[in-house]
Amino acid sequence: MWTILAPVRADKAMLGLVQWLAINLGWVYVVTVASVILFIVYVAYRMEHAPEYPLRAGHAG
Repeated sequence: MWTILAPVRADKAMLGLVQWLAINLGWVYVVTVASVILFIVYVAYRMEHAPEYPLRAGHAG
């Protein structure tokens, strides 16, 4: 509702918030993305379990 009633003020406020977040919490974003990528690589390359089906099993038919 606020953005409909005062779009210019809302734009300035949200732009200020986004800039503050980027400046002060940008490192959190970088650490989070790096952690997710490392976790995905870890899960992809761990060899605890063999695949349940062969690679070509999805192409039946």
